[in-house]
Amino acid sequence: MLLKPILMDARTGTLDPNWRQGISAALVGGASETSLEDSNLLAVHNLSTMNVQPWERYTGSGWRTALDAWYAALQEVNDSRDQSELAMVVVDADTPEFALRFSEAIACNPVLTDFAERAAEGRRRWRDWEGAWYYAGLAAGGLEVNWRGWYRSRIAAWTNGLSSLEGPSAIEELTALEHGDKDHMQSLPAYWLP
Repeated sequence: MLLKPILMDARTGTLDPNWRQGISAALVGGASETSLEDSNLLAVHNLSTMNVQPWERYTGSGWRTALDAWYAALQEVNDSRDQSELAMVVVDADTPEFALRFSEAIACNPVLTDFAERAAEGRRRWRDWEGAWYYAGLAAGGLEVNWRGWYRSRIAAWTNGLSSLEGPSAIEELTALEHGDKDHMQSLPAYWLP
């Protein structure tokens, strides 16, 4: 999750030219176990030493390559998070009996099940919002893309929950679309342009 705010900054045109130097394990949060501290340090190292990406400032790769690379990296971050969460609940033949009973108890608990469903809905909503931002970027680049229509159709599939756990509110997002409050999404960072 270290990369996601960096990607958001890249897309808004506010990516710090020295962003790699500003990354530290402290941004990941405190970890009491040595193995977690080591994995946090490894994540910071891998991120700060990765090759220059097309979505970074002034790479000369062109807006379309930068936008596509940005969206692919964003999807990779989201998929990685989903896989990590899935790995926490997967049960295999080596799972101890007490862990199996605990997993079954969680699955039968309506409060925890509701929480998990609402959190999953929130992730879907944010992915839709990110997709709209990608399609709006394509339109900003001059392609014929009806990103507003695409986003409206995605919002129509959302449940009507309004808590922050579910991500953006359907009513607020539709209202913002109708009143032009989402028009800023149809822009590209100056450093992606020729």
